[in-house]
Amino acid sequence: MAGVVWPAALLKLEFGTMFNKPIAVVWWPAPLQQLSFGDSFNQSIAGVMWPASLLKLDLGNLFTKPIAEVVWPASLQQLSLGYSFNQPIVGVVWPAALLKLDLGTMLNEPIAGVVWSASLQQVLFGNDLKRSIVGLVWPASLLKLDLGRRFNQPVAGVVWPASLLQLSLGLSFNQPFVGAVWASSRQKLSFGYYYNQDVVGVLDLGREFNQPVAEVMWPTSLQQLSFGYYFDQPIFGVVRPASLQQLSFGYYFNQPIAEVVWPTSLLKLDLGSMFNNPIDGVVWPKSLQQLGERSTTTPPE
Repeated sequence: MAGVVWPAALLKLEFGTMFNKPIAVVWWPAPLQQLSFGDSFNQSIAGVMWPASLLKLDLGNLFTKPIAEVVWPASLQQLSLGYSFNQPIVGVVWPAALLKLDLGTMLNEPIAGVVWSASLQQVLFGNDLKRSIVGLVWPASLLKLDLGRRFNQPVAGVVWPASLLQLSLGLSFNQPFVGAVWASSRQKLSFGYYYNQDVVGVLDLGREFNQPVAEVMWPTSLQQLSFGYYFDQPIFGVVRPASLQQLSFGYYFNQPIAEVVWPTSLLKLDLGSMFNNPIDGVVWPKSLQQLGERSTTTPPE
């Protein structure tokens, strides 16, 4: 690889599935912006001299090498560590311009003490994170946080960044919400040339969640709230944010709704396949446009 002469104007380079050669002495083309490795790549990247223009780096599904000593290009905005990665990330110096960090499917290393890039907007964990997040200091710029499919740790006491707009707690989450203090942010962002809409505040509670919600303080900007497959708790007396537009209950939900006070802005309500309570006397919100059943016959995987 050391003797390869790349096209001088190359912007994007993808290595194939079988590539697994050392890259420590590769001279990359100066304008390279996107670099992806295939499913077999598992070489050390400590000491690699990355192109100064690199924006996106995908290390492939089998990458398992330590990254504590890696010097990332300052320009890097998106980093994906791949399916198999499960190395320490405490002490890693992330790129200063990083916007999106995908930590891979198998990561379950300690995260207390991680110093995130101040610019970071998205952090994605995979299937195996089982670490406490109480006491973690998230970047103030964070917009989206996905804690992975098997995350099931307490969230009471977690300090969320004020900027957070999307939070995914995963399929396995089933912890009390009472005492949790949510971010109350709502921002207007521009995505692309013409798009200039309010960003939706979304909260998906996952498949396993089945905890009381009567005393939960929801994010004041929340627009979409989805309860998972197994949720079946009373909702009378629950105070939902006035901003809520979409509310979905899962397969097993079957609680009385006759005296429920719905948000006045609600547009869509799904009551779940097992719902079989009287609706005589229910005072529907005048704003409601869609009322029905979220038909899920088997638990999501």
